[in-house]
Amino acid sequence: MRAAEQELSDQLRGDRIVLEARLLPNYLAPTQHPEALRDDADLVVVGTRGARGVKETRRQITEDAPTKTLLLAATARSLTRLDELLNTDDVTAHEKVLGDLIKLDDLALPGSEQVVDIGEQLAEVDPAEELALEAVLHPAVDVDGNPSRRVADLVMRRWGEWLGQLEGEIHVRYVQRAGALTYMPIRLRRSALDEAARFNPLRLLRPAPRMRSAPLRGARRVASTAPASPADGPDSDQRIAVFDGGADTDHPLLKRFVTEIPLTTAPRTDDWVSHGTLVTSAALYGHLALGVTPPTPPAYVDHYRVLPAPAGISDEDEPYWFLEQIKPVIESGRYAIVSLSYGPEVTVDEDEVPDLFTATLDELAFQHDLTVLTAVGNTDLPIRSPLGADRVMAPADAVNGTGVGACDDPHPRAALRKAVYSCVGPGRRGLNLQPVGVSFGGTADAGFVGAEPGGGLQAHLGTSYATPSMARAVATLGAEALAPDAVIDAAVRRALLAHFAEQLDEAAVDELGHGRLPDDLRPLLSCPENSATVIVSHTIPRGDTFAYPLPYPTAGLSGNVFLRWTVSLMSPTDPTDPFEYTLAGLRCQFRPNVELFRLTGPDGITTKTLDRRVQSAEIARLTAAKWTRSANPITETPGAIRSSATAPDHAHWETLTRFQRSKRASSLHLPEVWLQCFERDRGQLVPRAKGMQVDFALVMTVETVTAQPVYEMIRNDVRFAALTPIVVAPPVRVPAAGSDSS
Repeated sequence: MRAAEQELSDQLRGDRIVLEARLLPNYLAPTQHPEALRDDADLVVVGTRGARGVKETRRQITEDAPTKTLLLAATARSLTRLDELLNTDDVTAHEKVLGDLIKLDDLALPGSEQVVDIGEQLAEVDPAEELALEAVLHPAVDVDGNPSRRVADLVMRRWGEWLGQLEGEIHVRYVQRAGALTYMPIRLRRSALDEAARFNPLRLLRPAPRMRSAPLRGARRVASTAPASPADGPDSDQRIAVFDGGADTDHPLLKRFVTEIPLTTAPRTDDWVSHGTLVTSAALYGHLALGVTPPTPPAYVDHYRVLPAPAGISDEDEPYWFLEQIKPVIESGRYAIVSLSYGPEVTVDEDEVPDLFTATLDELAFQHDLTVLTAVGNTDLPIRSPLGADRVMAPADAVNGTGVGACDDPHPRAALRKAVYSCVGPGRRGLNLQPVGVSFGGTADAGFVGAEPGGGLQAHLGTSYATPSMARAVATLGAEALAPDAVIDAAVRRALLAHFAEQLDEAAVDELGHGRLPDDLRPLLSCPENSATVIVSHTIPRGDTFAYPLPYPTAGLSGNVFLRWTVSLMSPTDPTDPFEYTLAGLRCQFRPNVELFRLTGPDGITTKTLDRRVQSAEIARLTAAKWTRSANPITETPGAIRSSATAPDHAHWETLTRFQRSKRASSLHLPEVWLQCFERDRGQLVPRAKGMQVDFALVMTVETVTAQPVYEMIRNDVRFAALTPIVVAPPVRVPAAGSDSS
């Protein structure tokens, strides 16, 4: 190890050098992180990447199990120390550190096979051909292991000089950062890739992302004259930000409600204006039914014309230029809802750093509490993921966003079907269930209908139109008269979309997400007689557990009861760590009967389940006989709706999860949802004393199969006396118990 480091010239390194340490799959939990080794050898984690390895247990050997590779920044002393540990005979003196070393399957400097990822197509091009690539640099840390602007500048200078020697070029104008990573477009001959990969601060070389193609031709006129504009306007000055190719703001359906703001100096084109006009119409009205007066828009639309890119912007520079234009608008704080129907033609790679678009929008959505709706993209591939090339496109894999897919019919139907062109999941770790849901996007036979430049109506198809329709849907909530203290933020909006999605098919979540997303949230605020819904917007400190009562009456219900609840949060993210991309999470437990406890006999094996309401004497007798009663009521599997790609140990790091259970009323007594907050950083759980508070939304519904006055019973229940039509339910703090396992 030390010898390899000494062969690395100053030109090819920063203050520290990066090593790759692949963990055995048995040691992925944060509690098993090799912390002792890191501290002993002064190793700084600068990221991870997904990997595969052999997992051995007493019962079986799994040859291709998922694991991760730690990217560790080391000093010369670190490498000397590692060599000493690898060659020591004094096991007792270094027992804890050596115990960490055996968790590693491999430890080495990265080679070109880890750094270069150009795919089979580019690998077959002429070695002399110049390629358009994206380079991603590791976080810059100094010799003391701290983030350093000086080291970042040093690394960039050396990287530019190294590429110059290889006759390559950095497009310096578009160097951008997301988190601690530095992204940039470069050009380099294919034959020079292996040499370029010798530059130790380089994390990744991959094909330059390209923006999706210009809108397909094929939109057709369905009416030469649009219906009359609605007489009323939005109830408030709420505005949706749309980024597209321009809109006909003189169109009767758009004129009073749309402002166009140019972000590009390129002249308008008919194709882009046609696309942008239909996208904007969708944000105002959704899909229009012919011959029907359009509904009143719930919000105004600010249409930022950002397409096409100006002359002189190359294909490989366009994604960086596009992001550069829209980022200040999103950061301005003027918008709570953003609709994006355009992005890079890049599918999810959950083992490597996210696309710059994804990483940037995740950061902005978290920092500014934004509802960002993104089109999952269109494909003509016959593949049906989970891991194929028809997976959702960036930035629809953003874990703080809402990826929207398309279905093939605007009306509810017995069997919901995905539109043939709509990309599918799974998404990225942290929100594997992408798309979040689907909305009508048009088909070849029955297009999505909206405004056409010139005053008529047109029909087309694509996830481009399903997405702004859902921006309109979430805007409807802001237009409703709510309780004065109601909190309607990004987490609440996304929770409501998923919670009230229709026709959930658990066998098709990778295609349909949670199902057909609601077109209008306002009707959902009125509970039917046999149903009660509570919306909670709350904050949990790291390590705490809160109990939230489901809206269930103390007594009086019978038969089957359907329970569902949806948890949504906005999480900080770490683009250096695609394996553990989300840094905050909530573990959910379901306790159907708060008086039902488990007692364990003196032998530690025998157990009994007893209800304290009717078996208190038996509980007292067993306790006197040295039986131990569980500290908390018995939990049941909460019934989470998850993507097929969500591993059990990643489940409570997802930013959006819907749960549902069907129970007999006789088995329920004051049922509760318990949520516990976790936070992690660089693969380890953050101690409670240093943790943050997590804002989240929880939507809970109780519904009976038969007609029973559930809503009225809840309104009359003294435990829910404080409830108003929109309410933040008071939580019950649960004393900490047990360990901080993840």
